[in-house]
Amino acid sequence: MVGDHSIRKEYENRLGEFVRRAELDGAMILTGDGFPVASVFLKKVLPEERISALIAAAVATVERVMVEVDGNPPNYILVKGKETNLVASILVDEMVLLALAPEETKIGLIYSEMERTKRQLEGLKF
Repeated sequence: MVGDHSIRKEYENRLGEFVRRAELDGAMILTGDGFPVASVFLKKVLPEERISALIAAAVATVERVMVEVDGNPPNYILVKGKETNLVASILVDEMVLLALAPEETKIGLIYSEMERTKRQLEGLKF
């Protein structure tokens, strides 16, 4: 992970609140280059370095497509899996907020809590 330990701890606290409020399996903040900054996962998934690299590549690809098609980057990227949904949103300074949710979690709840978490994170230094 990158960054100062106390800042990372604050990010993890905010992510923990996000996970609880949105009923997620986990959440992560990563750089646009694919480096993990902070994460909270309730169950074991891939190593966070692998997740962050894969998500950064996916976000960059979708961002390029949306800029070509719409002229603007996406607000959210939603990937619906068989048992897990993945939602990513771009933060300030090319950072990405990622949510992993069980299939039954309401997407609207994830979006709402993601916006709330993004506002909370804006006050913290990346």
